[in-house]
Amino acid sequence: MPDTSSPPLQAFGFSITVAPAGRRVWPPRFKRFVLEKMDAGELTLNQITQTCGVSRSYVCQWRMQAQGKPVTATEWRAKARFAEVMVPED
Repeated sequence: MPDTSSPPLQAFGFSITVAPAGRRVWPPRFKRFVLEKMDAGELTLNQITQTCGVSRSYVCQWRMQAQGKPVTATEWRAKARFAEVMVPED
């Protein structure tokens, strides 16, 4: 059966796999590299979005993930803190 997947995206010296459904698989090492280069002033957000074809909000999610902040709804629910509130009957 022939391979119908897209060729990998080449970005900043990394080869980014493109799944058969067309989604790119961003390796954690690539995300760390991009964030480090942004922090060092060597890459801008615009350079990353244009080179990788990724939205600005997606790069911001990478930063949130790197900081251990919840990104997905499942992560938010896992970190949510609830307290029982008792209301007296009057």
